[in-house]
Amino acid sequence: MKSLNGEVLVKLKDGRTCRGLLEHCDGYMNLILSEAREVDGENDDITTVNYGKILIRGSNVLWVKLRP
Repeated sequence: MKSLNGEVLVKLKDGRTCRGLLEHCDGYMNLILSEAREVDGENDDITTVNYGKILIRGSNVLWVKLRP
C-alpha cells in the first residue's frame, strides 16, 4: 500500500476523529497509527488529545481519508 507511513484521518463510529501516520492496516480494517492524536471534528487541524501509537479496531472505523 502506498499510503503506509502516510498521514490519514480516521472517523470513528462514536463520533471521534483521529489523525496519524498509518503504520499497518489489515483485511479487517484494523489500523495502527503512530503520532496519533484526536482532533476536533469541525476543524481537523485542532488537536484535543495526543496518543502516540494506537491500535484502532476495524469495527470502530466509519471512514478513512488519505492525505494526497
